Amino acid sequence: MGASTSFRRFKADLGLDKIKQLWTAAVEQSLYEDGHQYSGEIGMLGSKVAQWHEPAFEGPEAENQAYTFIEEHHEKWRPAIAVSFIKNREKYWLIGGWCSS
Repeated sequence: MGASTSFRRFKADLGLDKIKQLWTAAVEQSLYEDGHQYSGEIGMLGSKVAQWHEPAFEGPEAENQAYTFIEEHHEKWRPAIAVSFIKNREKYWLIGGWCSS
């Protein structure tokens, strides 16, 4: 069985409660649009975010570092993980992981 990564990015100034709500809504939308089994999309991760990693990555490669961090630290079948990064002086949260497909 395969896997692919899927992510969503949120501005940190929304606050963690709002980001969690938006993540849950995105997961539910994915389940509706992509199905409940082996879609390779975020619906496979579930609405729980298992870990929130800080401090943020900074610099010109910060966003790519955040993607790489999740790819290297997340395990398929586990809840999503989140990592922060700063891009153009704005902080973001990247949430995602390996999704079964």
